[in-house]
Order: sequence, then C-alpha cells, then structure tokens
Amino acid sequence: MTPPPNNPLALVCSACRTGPFSYENFRNAVSKGHYTDTSGYVYTRTWKQIVQSIDKEACAWCRIVRRTRDGLPGDKFPPADKQDVEVRIQIENGARKGINIYLDGFKAVGYSIWSQPGDAAIKEIGKEFSLFKKEPYADYQRAKECIKACSDHEHCNTIEDTYLPTRVIDCSNPSKPRLVETNRKIKGHYCTLSYAWGGEQHQKTTKANLGTYVKGINVPLPQTIADAIYVTNQIGCKYLWVDALCIIQDSDEDKVKELADMAHIYSDSYVTISALSAFRADQGFLPDARPPDILPYFVEGSKTPSRMSAEFDIPRQTPGLGKYETVVMYRPLDERGWCLQESALAPRRLIFQPPHVSFKCRSFGERNITRPTPLDITSQSESTPYPIDDHILFPTNKGTDLTAKESDLRERWRKILWDYSERKITVASDKFVALAGVAEIFERVSKDKYIAGLWKRTFMDDLLWEIWAPAGPEETFLPRPPKYRAPTWSWASVDAKLHLEVYKPTSADASYEAEILACNVTPKNRIHPLGEIVDAKLTLKAKIHPLMRNGKKCTFTVVKGQRFGDRFVSNATTWKCIPPQGNCLEPVGSKKKGDDGDEERVKGITFDSEEGTAPAPPLDFHVLALRAGRKWRNQGDWMQGFLVVRVEGEANQYRRVAKLDLMYEFQWPDWFDATPLKTVVLV
Repeated sequence: MTPPPNNPLALVCSACRTGPFSYENFRNAVSKGHYTDTSGYVYTRTWKQIVQSIDKEACAWCRIVRRTRDGLPGDKFPPADKQDVEVRIQIENGARKGINIYLDGFKAVGYSIWSQPGDAAIKEIGKEFSLFKKEPYADYQRAKECIKACSDHEHCNTIEDTYLPTRVIDCSNPSKPRLVETNRKIKGHYCTLSYAWGGEQHQKTTKANLGTYVKGINVPLPQTIADAIYVTNQIGCKYLWVDALCIIQDSDEDKVKELADMAHIYSDSYVTISALSAFRADQGFLPDARPPDILPYFVEGSKTPSRMSAEFDIPRQTPGLGKYETVVMYRPLDERGWCLQESALAPRRLIFQPPHVSFKCRSFGERNITRPTPLDITSQSESTPYPIDDHILFPTNKGTDLTAKESDLRERWRKILWDYSERKITVASDKFVALAGVAEIFERVSKDKYIAGLWKRTFMDDLLWEIWAPAGPEETFLPRPPKYRAPTWSWASVDAKLHLEVYKPTSADASYEAEILACNVTPKNRIHPLGEIVDAKLTLKAKIHPLMRNGKKCTFTVVKGQRFGDRFVSNATTWKCIPPQGNCLEPVGSKKKGDDGDEERVKGITFDSEEGTAPAPPLDFHVLALRAGRKWRNQGDWMQGFLVVRVEGEANQYRRVAKLDLMYEFQWPDWFDATPLKTVVLV
C-alpha cells in the first residue's frame, strides 16, 4: 500500500478540499450529540464530476462515494438521467467512532474510523485497539474443509479433475489474473461465479481484447469479479470461470456455443461462488478484505489536517452489546433469472452475504461457516447442516445413486419453474436460454423430451399453467411481451409468477380430452436446441365454440382480490375475471348471485396478460376445451381449457389469452355434446 502523502488534503480532490474537507464543513459533519437524518454536512455534486475527480485527481473520498453508490439497492440506485447527487456526511466521535454516508436522503453505508499514533486526530477519535480488530468474515480454511468433506458424502461426487471450459481465468496471482484458452483439452479444477451484472459491464472479453487478456488482464476489474478471483486463490483453486470474461461478448457464435454448454460448466465446477447480496458487478462481496481508506481529519480547534483510517462497516446484529440492530439482508441474486440455474446446477456453493458466508452441496443445505467475531459469541458454532435431496438430478461417480421417482422429478421441476417465473430477465429473449441448462439435466435424468418449456409425457397437464395473480402496478395485468419468444401456449410467453396447481382433475377423470396431433418447435440455433426459439405450433383435435352466444366481441371485467391489512392476497381465488352476460359457459339466462351480492357469472377464468381485459379492445373469444368431465369427486361438472382468439388472416390458427379451470357449481354446457371436433393450430 502506498504511504499517504505528508499533506493529508492531497488525498482528496480540489472540490472536496473546499467542500466536505474544509475545516468549517468538516466540523459541521462531526457529531455534537444525538444524530438525526438531517444532521451533518450536506453538499451536491454530479456523478460526472465525481468520476472525473477519481480519474484525474485520485480522490479518496470521491472513490468512497462512488463505491457507496455501487452498493445501493436497485430501487435506490440513481437512474441514467439522474445527474446530481446529494451527499450527507455524519462523523461520530462518541462511543462509536465512524462515518455515516447518505445518498439522496438514503442512509447507504457506515465506516468505522480510527487514527494511528502520531496523528493529532488520535486525541478525538482514538487509535485502533487490537482487541477490536476484526478479521475478514470469510474463513477460507473452513470453506476448504467443507469442500473436502463434501467429497465423502454418499450422494455427492468425489472431486476429480475435469476438462476445463473453453476459457478460464488463471487466479494463481490475484493481482495479475490472465485469461487461459484451454480448448477443452486441459484437465483440472475450476470455480464458477454466480453474480448479478446489474447493468452493462465495463470490462468484458471481446474479439479485440481477447489476445491482450490472454497475456494479462491489466485493467481494473469489477469488484465482484476481483473478489471472486481472490476467493478462488484462497481456497486453493487455480482457475475461475466468469461469463463476462470467459465468453466473447461480441461474438454470437461463441455465445451460442458456450451457453449451450452451461449445464456442464456449472455442474462440473469445483465450487460455485455465489455473490448473494451484490446488486451489481461493481459492488463486490468482500468489503472487509480491502485495506482501509485514508482520509483527512480536522480536530476541533485546529485547522491543520490530520489523518483517519476508514474501514467499511458490514451491517450486523450485535447481541454482545446488549441489543440487536435491525439489519436488512438483501438477496438480489435470488431475483435474477440467470442465477437460478447457476445455483441449481452447482455441486457445491460458497454463498456470500456479508457478514455471513455459508456452504451448501447437493446432500446438505446451507451450513454457516462465518468467521466468529470477538463480540458475537452466537457465531462461534457452526450451524448443523440438514439433509436435502438435490442429488436426485445428478448421478454421482460412486455408483450409489437411487433411481428418482417420476413424481419426485416432476415436483422438483414444478418448484424450479415456480421460482424461475418470479425472477427478472433483463433480455426478454433469454427466457428459455437462462433455464436451458436445468432443462438439459431434466431431459437426461427423466428421459423425457422438453418442448418449449413443457414436457412430452405430461404435455396436456403442462399446458394448463396459469399466472398467480395480476403482477403489474396496483395489481393490474402486465402487457404481453412485444417481441415473440414463445408460443402463447407456453408459460414463457408471458412475464408473471406461475400458479402451478397440483390437485386438479387429470386425464383419468375426464370423459373428454382433446387429441394432440402434432407439435413442432423451431430453435433459433440447432447447436442450442433448448434455448431461444423462433416458431412453435401445436395442432389439436378439439372442441371449440364462440364464447358469446350472439357472436359479438367482448372484454372481461377484472375484480381485484381482497386485502389483508396493507397486503394484497395474491392468489387465484381472491380476484375474478368476469365475462359479460350471454356467454356460453353459463346456462342461458343465468343471473345467479354470489355471496358478495354480485352476479356470479363464471368462476375459474385466469387471463395470461392484460389482453382481453377492460379497458383493452374487445376480442372475438372462443372456448377451446382440452378436458371435461362430470361430477369429479362429487364436486360437480368441470372443464379445463383456454380462451383463444383467431390469428388474423388464418382460418384455423389461434392464440391463447386465458386459462379455463371451471369447477365448483359449473354446469355441463348445453352446446358441448353437439359440438364437433375440429383441427385447431395454436401458435
């Protein structure tokens, strides 16, 4: 570490010397008693000015401010058109010695401060005592012990050398990483990184810099990647795979080839490093592993600056001090679509959520391996790992596998799809791509065929997906994605959390079921058949009938569900999509009243998007019946199917817009038996 200059003010830029680090302004920031959200020193600058001060004057304070911005939650991160930022500084020199930083009114971060002997600031903030010197929260020795023990688990793989991915990062010297092209001819161990990009990456491999990166990556890397390189080295592994650096980002050919290999890249890795709480690549996840920042400090009554050391304060509960501090623990990794398969495929995971780190494998759930702190005796003991069955998807190299039951595999897929559908995908066309690795594993273990998000053996059941509830602002329906990425009969055609009901009538309960004649799916690239698709058609022989008896177009009225306090009860039984009178799903002239006094109409219609619901334009709906039966479990007649609309210019092609799950007092329609079967194509 370069020693600080003789003049502490040389550590900050000219703007900061006249701003927060002038004597008067600095002393205004120092606590004079109880702190409030409005106390301290406040100033405003633009983000462009802050970046310029870092680049041109190496300003230590502006670097802290930008680093603070990179750690903001998504809803607090400044949008692209937000040019300026209000910075509030509070310097505490009471029982706690530290700095609080607010950005645009949000308390973003805290730092502990101290001074070294010889500096005048020691009179006010004191010096660092070894008793309270915190070691980094990540304990790599315990991590290595967990990885070694995992190799002995009955249902986990013995760790063996495997062919490395096409490109990996050599982490032998974390300060001088380089890209290695293996062409899959070199064997060894490698780690993988699972992280949120959080925006466009400022360092990534391209055709132009590939040759340079092979010689050495001599540019500042995003902090999350730099931290992962450090962790890889600390646990004794030489190589790391990171998508931004190990895939040529401006080569469609290389992207397709590498993404098609994603199942192997993650499932063959030594361990996956999961940056659970990092919102973006520039944030990092080892804040206490970096050296402290050195900043100017003005003692009261002296305009001669001294120095202080500032160390990032990881928010944590401190029961040793007699109270618990409320800490918000963010998990942005669990909200990203791409990261689900990275977690699901990994044989082992090191999960970083400062100040906690845990270990998880396919046989046992998360085990706390956080380094204990002197004040927190509760972290002295490891948590007891609990057995899990993630291994049912992955045959081991020990010959000890049990054949997974079909029902267990289907339940596992249902849970994965339920989780995945709630996550965010930045690039809409990645909806299939980001889950293709998991789908490939399921194909292999179940010996079934994956068809545009559905499975061949349970295809009719899988068609009957529905969204959980309106997911847009104020519980409104979201629009259908503008660009094609999936057929309307696939869950991937909409953005919404899925409601995958298990206990429903099946083929065995039906007196009628449509016949599947053909299903054709065209992938965008044959190298990656489970990824992006460009066309898909499903041909059925089924009963289809106009929704309105008078043949007119219509829209549905949406009645929002009930609230429990200030929380919306999000489930399909608490909100209704009500068709107009005169529809063919209720008896002629029916005006039955519901418990709430409203006309009951029809229960069990769930729209996929805002299309077809008021105030959207009226549509010419048709009822497409997939299954129907009488008196299921003495609960009455039932019908499952879709509301569809005809594709303009096509005689027998239709699009799905809603799911029908008609039960509970539903009456067998008068038109049903007389309606002939028709060949229908769903797109």
